[in-house]
Amino acid sequence: MDQIKFLLKFGERKYLERLQCGNLYFSNALKFRYYEEKLLIKGQGDRLEGGSMIHTNDFSLIDNSSDELVLSGVKSKMLTHYEPANMLPVYCLFACFGKDCHRDSGGNLHIHLGEDIKNDIISHFPKADTVAVISNPEKFIENVNESIGYENKSGLVNYFNLLGYDGKCNDLEYFKYLTQDIAPVKEDGKTTYTFNDKYVYRSLLCKDIFFNKEQEYRFILPSNKISDPREFKVKLSEEIQLEDIEMFFNRKV
Repeated sequence: MDQIKFLLKFGERKYLERLQCGNLYFSNALKFRYYEEKLLIKGQGDRLEGGSMIHTNDFSLIDNSSDELVLSGVKSKMLTHYEPANMLPVYCLFACFGKDCHRDSGGNLHIHLGEDIKNDIISHFPKADTVAVISNPEKFIENVNESIGYENKSGLVNYFNLLGYDGKCNDLEYFKYLTQDIAPVKEDGKTTYTFNDKYVYRSLLCKDIFFNKEQEYRFILPSNKISDPREFKVKLSEEIQLEDIEMFFNRKV
C-alpha cells in the first residue's frame, strides 16, 4: 500500500457526495459491458469485463457433464465471458502513485496528473464534474474491509494484452494470473492450466492495456450477486474531500 499515495473517484458531484457519507456505488460486469457494447462508451465500459479473448489453433470442446468430446481441431478466436463473474459487485477507484504527485517546498505531497492521464479520464468519463480525493488510502481500504459486512477482495487492476498479440496469440502471463490458485499439471508434453469459478473474481482484476491509464484499484464482493448497480454502506473514519474537476486538473505546480 505504500506505493499508493491517494485514491480518487471521478464522477458527478451528487453521486460523490453519497461517497462522502460512506455509500459506495457498486456495479457489475454486465453493466460495464453494456456501456461499450450498447452505448459505445469504451473506457467507462469494457466488453471484456469478466471475460477473455482466446486465440486457438486447435480448439476442443468437451461436454462438462458427460466429458464427451463435442468438437476438436478448430482454429478460432473466441470472446468468452465467465458467467459466475457477471453479477459480482465491483467498485472502482483511481490510484495515484509517486509519479502522479509532487512535493512542495514544505515537503507536503500534492496530486499532479500528467496530460495523457487527464485526457484519458476526460474521454472515458465525459459526465464527470467532480473528483473525490481520499488522502489516506490505507485507512479507507481498512474501513471498507472492516465495515462493509461481506467477503471482500481488493487490489490494483493488472493490465495485460487481453486481445492477444497481433490478434493471433494469447498473453500467457494473463492466463497464468487467472489460474494461479491451482497448480498447473504437466503431462505428455502438455501443460494444463485450470481456472476454477471459486476464483473467478480474478477476472475482474484484469483489464486490457488500453485501459492502463485508468490506474484502477478495485473492491469486489465475491460472495454477493447484484442484478443492478447498488450502494453498499461502509463506516468511514476520515473525511473525503470533493473538488471541482476543472480546478483539480488545472492546478498549478
